[in-house]
Amino acid sequence: MRWILRIAGILAVAWLLFLAAPFVALHNFAREVEARDIEAIRDRVNFRAVRISLLKQVMGVVVQEKGRRAIDPGSWPSRSAQALPIPSLPSFSRLKRSSNC
Repeated sequence: MRWILRIAGILAVAWLLFLAAPFVALHNFAREVEARDIEAIRDRVNFRAVRISLLKQVMGVVVQEKGRRAIDPGSWPSRSAQALPIPSLPSFSRLKRSSNC
């Protein structure tokens, strides 16, 4: 009976850690943004995936407003995302320098 309670307790603690992990990661990310730690943000954020996601959303709105049939987003994101500018990482550096002034 003790083994069952110990295993249940261990599983409960593991489950709580599993549930808390995203909040801890978000808290750490918020601290990195506040500290303007560019390298840490680059490590965490996949800017290419963000560009593709934004492109899909914008193209969806454009297609709806134009009244045309929907375009299959799976056929064009890689080429279209390459046409979008990469977020200007030097501008992040300027923000970091300006906050120290």
